[in-house]
Amino acid sequence: MNLTLRRIIFYTFCFLFLVISTLIILYASGYQINYRYLFTPLGVQKTGMTIIYSNPAGADIYLNNKMVKRFSSPWLGQIIPAQDIAIRTPANIKDLAPGAYDLRVEISGYWPWERQINISPGKITHVLDINLFRKTSPELMAQVASQPISLSPNDKKIYLSASGRFFDLKTQTLGNTLAAAISSTSNVSWSADSNRLAVDKYLLNLKNPEKNLALDKIIGAGITNLKWNAELDKIYYQYKNSIDVFSFSNQTSQTIVTADNILDYEVANKNLYYVVRDGINAKLEFYSLDGKKIVKEINLPASDGYQLINPTAKLINLYDQKYQTLYLIDPVVADANPILETIDSVKKTQWISDSELVWANDYEIWALDLDKNENKLITRWSQPITAIIKTKAANYILYTTAKTINVITWTASDDIQTTELANFDSIASPVYNATEKNLYFTAKSGGEEGLYRLNIQ
Repeated sequence: MNLTLRRIIFYTFCFLFLVISTLIILYASGYQINYRYLFTPLGVQKTGMTIIYSNPAGADIYLNNKMVKRFSSPWLGQIIPAQDIAIRTPANIKDLAPGAYDLRVEISGYWPWERQINISPGKITHVLDINLFRKTSPELMAQVASQPISLSPNDKKIYLSASGRFFDLKTQTLGNTLAAAISSTSNVSWSADSNRLAVDKYLLNLKNPEKNLALDKIIGAGITNLKWNAELDKIYYQYKNSIDVFSFSNQTSQTIVTADNILDYEVANKNLYYVVRDGINAKLEFYSLDGKKIVKEINLPASDGYQLINPTAKLINLYDQKYQTLYLIDPVVADANPILETIDSVKKTQWISDSELVWANDYEIWALDLDKNENKLITRWSQPITAIIKTKAANYILYTTAKTINVITWTASDDIQTTELANFDSIASPVYNATEKNLYFTAKSGGEEGLYRLNIQ
């Protein structure tokens, strides 16, 4: 081998070493070669990455309709073919060219999740709030007429108000009628331990039905609006022009306050809150159960439609059903007017946390964040919204129309996706069992009515 040939080989290897070393250094530093603009300022680009989590995990990831596989970076894949091994959630995907990507996450048996994400040079795009929902058919649990239902606080029993019966979620059995005289339109109030239920003028004992009580026979006719609070040995009710409490331990009643035209009441934080119509106006009274006196009074616009709703919320939720106005009131603020928010055109409400409220009218769903002082529109819908359903997740909402069950998911950048989960001839009174991640409801399909279960996740 002559000297010239040796020099050519030497310089060729030196050139290849420099090129390959440069490519490796660029790759290790998070850069890529853009061959379309090789001899321009865009020839070398700083890449970005994305971190993707989903619930459940193990979902396939697609970027611009191409499944993400190992060694499938935009430029390294031109040198080393992608291995036939899919990258699944949770995943860190590196070496992505800056720009917009159509992201799709899917797993067998679930509805796909789709969004557009933006990758920035040298930065990480987090996609951590992906909830995938099962693509399953609702299961008929019991043949009953469509009617309002109520889920116990421990997620173990459903009360069917029209028939006065319980459905046991553990044994999947429907119990006998408990009390034939109970009105199907009565308010239902569970005790905190889920062992007793107040409905109409009855106290139903789930553990020992022989101890069911007809309170009107003990106290007298005319009792209404039975309500529990955290005290298991007491129940509150209205009787004529007073709010009273019944003690189970000694089977006696005691009057707490007396006032004309009491519209509604609520017991919380050792206080009794009640609304009275005062001439053409109305007022909300704060009564201390310990001090046995009125400690605050709030004047309200004239209406006879006030109700106290969402008793487990941190704030007092005073709802004017007549004018569809919701007042959020801080029970501990010392100001003369502790009304924090007034929201109009409200028909349904669900608290997601102490500071986040989801509410809806017939065609819109909104989210109120008290910490951010922000009330934003989530979505509009062409069919009247009949219910919104609370879940533990902060980034999706279940809701129903007269015939469909739907889920709305959104990201921190407010990208919205709506998915229809089920369709019936009619749907009534959905409740969400967080323990099982199931939605229960009564519905009619093809002439058959019943109690149904839909597994969400």
